[in-house]
Amino acid sequence: MAKPNVKALMMEKGEKYLFIGAGALMLLFALMGIVELGAAPDPEAFEKDVLNTAQKVTTTINGSVDPNAIKKLDEDFTRIPQIAAVKLNWAGNLFFDPIAPPERGRINPGVLAVTELQADYLPAKVLSYDLIEDVNGNLVIGTLVGPAKKEDKFDNERANQEAKNLAPRLTGFQPGRGPMGQLPQPKLNAKIDAPPLGAPIESGQRQSVEYVTPDAEKLAGRRYAFTILPQRMVVIQGSFPLKAQMEEIQKALRLDSPADVFDVYKGEEVPLFQGVLIQRQVLNPDGRVETPWTDIDVVTPYRELARRMYSSRQEDVSINYILKSPKNELTVPLPHIIGEKYPNFRMASIKDSISRQQALRKPPPPPKASNQFAGDFNPFEPIGPSAGSAIGQPKLEGEQLPGIVKNNLIDKEEGPTASQQKIDEIPDHILIRFIDNDIQPGRLYQYRMKVLMQNPNWIGFEDKKKKVAPNEYKRKEMSRPADAEVMLLGADARNETVIKQRFPFMTADDMRKNLVSDTPWTEMKDSVSVPREEYLFAEDSPVDAKGKPAIPLKIGQGILQIQKWLPVATIDKFKEPVADWIVADIVATRGMYLGGRQLVTLPTWSSQFNRYILRDAPPDKGKSTARHGVFMDPTKPGPTWIVADVEGGTRENKPATRSSTITEDTAAEILLLGEDGRLQVRSSYADRADAGRVERETAWKTWIEKTEKDTDSLLPNTGPKKKDPDFK
Repeated sequence: MAKPNVKALMMEKGEKYLFIGAGALMLLFALMGIVELGAAPDPEAFEKDVLNTAQKVTTTINGSVDPNAIKKLDEDFTRIPQIAAVKLNWAGNLFFDPIAPPERGRINPGVLAVTELQADYLPAKVLSYDLIEDVNGNLVIGTLVGPAKKEDKFDNERANQEAKNLAPRLTGFQPGRGPMGQLPQPKLNAKIDAPPLGAPIESGQRQSVEYVTPDAEKLAGRRYAFTILPQRMVVIQGSFPLKAQMEEIQKALRLDSPADVFDVYKGEEVPLFQGVLIQRQVLNPDGRVETPWTDIDVVTPYRELARRMYSSRQEDVSINYILKSPKNELTVPLPHIIGEKYPNFRMASIKDSISRQQALRKPPPPPKASNQFAGDFNPFEPIGPSAGSAIGQPKLEGEQLPGIVKNNLIDKEEGPTASQQKIDEIPDHILIRFIDNDIQPGRLYQYRMKVLMQNPNWIGFEDKKKKVAPNEYKRKEMSRPADAEVMLLGADARNETVIKQRFPFMTADDMRKNLVSDTPWTEMKDSVSVPREEYLFAEDSPVDAKGKPAIPLKIGQGILQIQKWLPVATIDKFKEPVADWIVADIVATRGMYLGGRQLVTLPTWSSQFNRYILRDAPPDKGKSTARHGVFMDPTKPGPTWIVADVEGGTRENKPATRSSTITEDTAAEILLLGEDGRLQVRSSYADRADAGRVERETAWKTWIEKTEKDTDSLLPNTGPKKKDPDFK
């Protein structure tokens, strides 16, 4: 059989075969398209599903967020037909980039989220000036009676200058009001039905302290009296990624590197922050939400606290590595407190930033304290103590005030300017710190935070009255000129109330432009627990050296030990600041109200010596030895209890059938009825091993011993056993 001539065949009929093959391929592609079209979703149904789901998302965002609603949204999105993502590489091809800003102009940078949060509860004794309200409602300040002596090294010139500046500093200051003289609270704080806490109000005139109006003439040559301001505080601290934020600004400004930001904005602090937004959620002890997430103003209460306090606490110089200047309103100085320590950092990013900065460069410039008596008082600056006198004023051993490092951690006068600063001198993270002192015992607190930043592209507000015109040169460099009218980055419409309070100069139009952020909240993982401040424990009857009952008890009587964190104690005609736990034994009698005036060993603050002292009570009848203590009711202020029943304890009985006395010693059990109708049973057998009770009682005894030995004096050369003229 002859072989087919393929070449001749293709020459004669190749064109025909080519058309047949092409037609077959076209038919195949057409069939594949029909099959794919049949499997594709209905465009109208797809559009309807997307619009319905988007509406649900909008409704959920504007309303309260329910976990079940979020789960339902996930299910709805899953049901929408999915479209395969197509990766489009537009980089480097401006002509075909559908989202590239025109001409590569600048855009507004986003504000990054806070990296870490920690919050710690601290009951504190804040050393403060003695500011009170007199009978006419006027503000007066306590001064020590009598002029300063020559050996006191009193600096008249500086003291008089402070006196001249004191009145403007206190302009608008509201002295404490209420049962404990609470500091003014902003309207935004969630109200909680519990006693307020603040400055104690004296109800009588001390012999050692004279209260005068705060004007230069009356304060000239006087030494200030000091007192203790009891505070419940939650110290809220956060870590913000500063270096990453600089990179975000660099990208938005279309610069080659983050360091170029300093060259673009010479003489301006970039980034310049505008404080933070803090929200708080309050929970009951059982975990139920009592107050949902609410914007709180932590600056207003702190400002009033700072106006009273003696000085800021000593800060380690390494803290300056992670601080922005006070102009940014990110970090408040911690008050100087007595007898307590502030919590250490648990944020790994902060500790790492300090270590890296210490390895990179020398310590920041020496600390520079501001004058707290300045009329234009900035609570974000550290406060220096009064220098009116070396003797007669509190002396804090080793006190060094927190440093202020200006202009992105480098002081203008002692270091390179911002435009010369290298990006590696900026820490990876900086510290955010605030104090919430509007808290109550027995609650759980949760916090979340985000940072506000001033837009580096902002042109400024136009003020025709002050003839201030916007910096129009920035507008010309923007991709969208309207973005240059936005001052504030980080807030959204839900924060409108707090933004109006902080920036009252914003018009309605300004507000609309500035509340468009998508910055996420950073929320604490755990709650801060503010513990109870009163405990009752049944006690076994104390015995003397011979084993006899030290406190004779009758049938139906027992002993309760009260442990109470007491901000202020009412002693005679005074309300004395305590701000610590007190421990006292109370005789509980069946059918009687618990409590009553009795002798309590309690250190009390002396304005004469600026320290805690133990006062002596008159001796018992027939005895000449004075007793340490003050007469007060240790159950007040607090809830009222009725002793419903008492059983057990140490008893001496002499039955009629026996000539000898029988001593019975059993565990004491006391049944209490509260004013709210609740019953509480205390057993000495169960209470004697309570770890918290032992810890608080040990700390209280240590405080008593320390005070008695005069080792906690804040004054040099005071000498032991000095008498307080107010309590003879």
